[in-house]
Amino acid sequence: MTIFNALTRSKLLLKEATSLNTDIDVSTLFDSLLIELEHINTFAHQLTSKTPSTAKELPEVKSGCYIFANQKAFYCPDCYDNDATKVATKRMNSKLRICPNCRTRIR
Repeated sequence: MTIFNALTRSKLLLKEATSLNTDIDVSTLFDSLLIELEHINTFAHQLTSKTPSTAKELPEVKSGCYIFANQKAFYCPDCYDNDATKVATKRMNSKLRICPNCRTRIR
């Protein structure tokens, strides 16, 4: 992955700069930066190893609304796509539904 290559390269360059520099103050800063890079590297590995437990469900589209498995309601696609919230639409007539949350008109 690109981020891991960049982190590894940054750590190598920092170690090289630390070995060349004899100034104690700058060496201390380099050591602190190296520790921070290691924390970022560890955190990035943790993020990539976790599988998303709240993956979005893939809805079926019917009458312009989303329908989810094992649910009978018609949900607003705008609210779900933008906010990841399931908001049931209300039927106004045989051809029109309205979202009570965002007021989107769905035909």
